[in-house]
Amino acid sequence: MGPINKQTLLRNIHIFAGLKDETIALMSDICSSRRASPDEVIAKEGTPGREIFLIASGHFRVVKGHGAPNETTLATLKVGDFVGEMSVIECMARSASIVSKDKGLLFCMECNDLLELFDKSPDQYSILMLNIARDLCRRLRTMDEVFAARAH
Repeated sequence: MGPINKQTLLRNIHIFAGLKDETIALMSDICSSRRASPDEVIAKEGTPGREIFLIASGHFRVVKGHGAPNETTLATLKVGDFVGEMSVIECMARSASIVSKDKGLLFCMECNDLLELFDKSPDQYSILMLNIARDLCRRLRTMDEVFAARAH
């Protein structure tokens, strides 16, 4: 497999839908890369979070209580998924750990990257934040359905 084109990956992640080509190019330039080994903890529950991770290759688990007897996998992520937006938006500690299942590559978008987008293009920043908000609503709606099904 050849090198991963960041701009192509970003265009295929739905939180970047509707962004201009120059915005995708900017975000591609400012995103850093991070390689992951199997079973590596990328972010730990309860620690400060200042970045959103974009999955470029590999598989990752979102885990509550990592390493504890009651460890729970909340989600499994693949190429094109993202994680970490809650701690960036809320400026709070991470609500879960992110653990690699296999070798992987992540692109990281830090808080300062988002501020740079806001400074350079507030309208594009607004589209990105609206897309993230929509995704959070979809996730919340899914969890509501899960809880409602368990209650009946």
